[in-house]
Amino acid sequence: MNRVQMTIIWSLSIVFFVSCESAGDKRLDFALEQAGKNRIELEKVLNYYQNDSLKLEAARFLIRNMPGHGGYEDDRLDSVKAVMKAAVELNIGGYLPDSEWKRKWIGFNYRTLPKRPDIEYMSADYLIENIEQSFKVWEECPWAKNYSFDDFCEWVLPYRIGDEPLDNWRKMYYDRYKPLLDSLYTGNDMVEAVNVLARHFKRTNLFVLTTEYRMPHLGARFLSEYLVGTCREITDHAVYVFRALGFPVNIDKYWYSPSNQHDHMWNVLKDSDGGFIPFWYMDSSDFVVKRGSTDGRKKGKVYRNTFEAHDSKTVSLFGPFYQDVTAEYFGENEFKVKVDDNIEGNSILLGMFSPSGYVTVDAVPLRRGKARVNNIEPGVIFQPLTSENGTRSPAGYPFMVVDGNVRYFEPDMSKAVTAHIRRKYPLRQYLYGYMATMTGAEIEVSNDRYFRTSELLCCLTDTPRTNLNYYYPKISRPYRYVRFTPPPPAYPTADCRAEIAELA
Repeated sequence: MNRVQMTIIWSLSIVFFVSCESAGDKRLDFALEQAGKNRIELEKVLNYYQNDSLKLEAARFLIRNMPGHGGYEDDRLDSVKAVMKAAVELNIGGYLPDSEWKRKWIGFNYRTLPKRPDIEYMSADYLIENIEQSFKVWEECPWAKNYSFDDFCEWVLPYRIGDEPLDNWRKMYYDRYKPLLDSLYTGNDMVEAVNVLARHFKRTNLFVLTTEYRMPHLGARFLSEYLVGTCREITDHAVYVFRALGFPVNIDKYWYSPSNQHDHMWNVLKDSDGGFIPFWYMDSSDFVVKRGSTDGRKKGKVYRNTFEAHDSKTVSLFGPFYQDVTAEYFGENEFKVKVDDNIEGNSILLGMFSPSGYVTVDAVPLRRGKARVNNIEPGVIFQPLTSENGTRSPAGYPFMVVDGNVRYFEPDMSKAVTAHIRRKYPLRQYLYGYMATMTGAEIEVSNDRYFRTSELLCCLTDTPRTNLNYYYPKISRPYRYVRFTPPPPAYPTADCRAEIAELA
């Protein structure tokens, strides 16, 4: 059984209890049945709050959505985490060296480890502490009036983010960051409070980046000591901090962006007017938490990580704990897209092209030979796909929405032109920020391996505009050694980092 089949079967079990909600809260009954011997622990929580209607409903929310949630806790994960700890302890800025990272990952797949379902292992004490601490900050923070109880349940109350080991993290993060917030901001504007704290993290956090996930979520306790990982760990850390302080913060992501050829995730704050403000406190540009801001990345389709299980078309693709929120970013839209005449079935996949193959980002219904595509980003090329034995194949011509109309990329083989392509997508601000770190870099040559005497080949006085750059220096004689020296950091504690892939 392949991974896709496993996901669909697991998801269908979730759909069952999501769709059968009726009088008497059948979803809660289903969850308690799934708990088996652990049912007594969950009923302790319900009995504990029987005289507090609001906390009782919060407990019911967590329990009814608990099936499907769980984490990996195994000694074999510790040896991999040790590499990540060492990177932080050695004060390695920027990226974790690939050799150390990959040496630990070869042949290791954490998904083969036993997973502990929350519904079978959750203790009453843990759940009660989580609920009590959540209500404490909700009742005391001045911005609590900005969001409803339903928002509180989904955006503040959840005790976990993904498949991390469970920690009693709320009080730990509250005690650490509440005094910091009080020292930085004393007003009542929720957006500005998050902005001030996020800017502080951007300025002070020396985050060691890795290039791959291949680990369960690292967990709140680990991230409180070691800021290391990918964009996933950056957003996880932000969720722990802001939820511990009563802010309604969640995580959005895209599975693939054609403009930078990988996935990405970021945080989102639910504003007092019901809108959503995306932010990522480690963004290289002058990105702050403010209304109407955007990072400029092409996203295609956007999904939100949720604790509540959803009954929607995304269930069979990415599991019940992802919600399609693309319309929040690009508005609602719907298009009928042509597919090949020989395509059968009631649905097809929607994908994007990547150098390693098509990346699936949605599943769409098929009616009368046309795919009904909803809520996609204009200006992004999508590919209708079919899937057979795990292999994705085109089901029609690529298309893109331009000015509200579907444009197909159907080749005219009778015509040929020559084009000089410098960039596939515009140079966005966040990319410009990365490339600007090259300004001031120097390239030297020498016949002394220690460069006690050297000749300067060139100094980069302006930001490069493309990835591949040629420079033809005039040198006085042949040299054996070449050295690239990045520019000094912007401030003493900043990360000295060079965005260079190859020098030849």
